[in-house]
Amino acid sequence: MLKINDIGPQHYRDAMAHFAGHVHVVTTDGPGGKRGATVIAACSVSDTPPTVLVCLNRENAKNEAFIKNGRFALNTLASDQEAVSVGFSGVTGLPADERFALAEWDVISTGAPTLKGALA
Repeated sequence: MLKINDIGPQHYRDAMAHFAGHVHVVTTDGPGGKRGATVIAACSVSDTPPTVLVCLNRENAKNEAFIKNGRFALNTLASDQEAVSVGFSGVTGLPADERFALAEWDVISTGAPTLKGALA
């Protein structure tokens, strides 16, 4: 069943304007567990409905959480959020709880975590 988006076209276009050259953290939470990963392979597909394409490593078993949860948020990082980028990159080996402890988070209507202070 498709869910209705609560993001309007203009708000979506404004957010997508931040994409070029940015690093993102894609996040999810739900039955498959809480997960986040640093990504640079993300792009806008459409503003009606608001749709983005995010590429994840399918060989990383932890990314199965995105499929099981069926929801995600794409957080475009600001320049002062480099520690978040590194923490979610996997380089540090931090478990999910410690990665999410690196910053403050909200939760959108789908249940996906969103980074406070993110550009979009």
